[in-house]
Amino acid sequence: MLDTYVWLHILSAFIVGGLWIATTTLIADRFGSKIGWFLWWLPSTSVLAFFFVSLIHSPAIVAHSTNTFPLIEWFTWLFVVIYVLLARKTGFWAAISIAFLVWFLLAGTIVLSWFNSFGWSLLLYGIILVGSYIILEKCFSIPSAKGISIKKTTSQFLRRAVFGGLVIAFAVFASKIWWVIFGVIFAAFPAMFSTTLIIWYFSRWLEFSLSLAKSLVVTGLITVVIYAMAVRYLYPPLWIYRGTLCSLVIILLVSYLTYIFVQKKLK
Repeated sequence: MLDTYVWLHILSAFIVGGLWIATTTLIADRFGSKIGWFLWWLPSTSVLAFFFVSLIHSPAIVAHSTNTFPLIEWFTWLFVVIYVLLARKTGFWAAISIAFLVWFLLAGTIVLSWFNSFGWSLLLYGIILVGSYIILEKCFSIPSAKGISIKKTTSQFLRRAVFGGLVIAFAVFASKIWWVIFGVIFAAFPAMFSTTLIIWYFSRWLEFSLSLAKSLVVTGLITVVIYAMAVRYLYPPLWIYRGTLCSLVIILLVSYLTYIFVQKKLK
């Protein structure tokens, strides 16, 4: 049974995750997909999962468990590519459901196979980084979405916060009741991405969600995996709080540089 200490962590994840998603999706409504992503795709799911799992186990155990993280992130961005490939043909809900099914099947194979090679994970991650960019940038005609004026209400903000918060809280909950590898898996789970796709699908329909996927597939691959690498090397010597702070500083710099890349390279 989960004790009060763990439930407080889950509640914190719900509040922080919900507020983060609600705020950044509203920003994207105003400024478009190229601006909204900068705040949104700071690796919030990974930050929460790594931080809370470290409190339950230890920074050293979590750092070691990042051996498989690049490969699991490969599955997350395969999720994105599958969504983009199918969305216009099958519709939004069929595409995102198939993408989720593939993600869970592949993540399950990691747990069952006991794969534990950081080198091979990183190599496969690099291959998919290049492949995802080529597929989405060169093979699809998906323009970046422009910001438009949308009436914003308190109830709209709260719905987004509750929806997003529930997804993040569930990811943290799963990381508590199973072993640390499940925490690492859910650190790469496309929780914020899928939640925001659904929110923006209802707000701006299919083309805006496709624009979001295109703008974030490469930058998300870069920022999330680099954050995990920072955790891998900084958590053991600096411990949880200083390790998290230093990792966030690194990822803010990387996010800014990838933002400049997106502004210059994406159509």
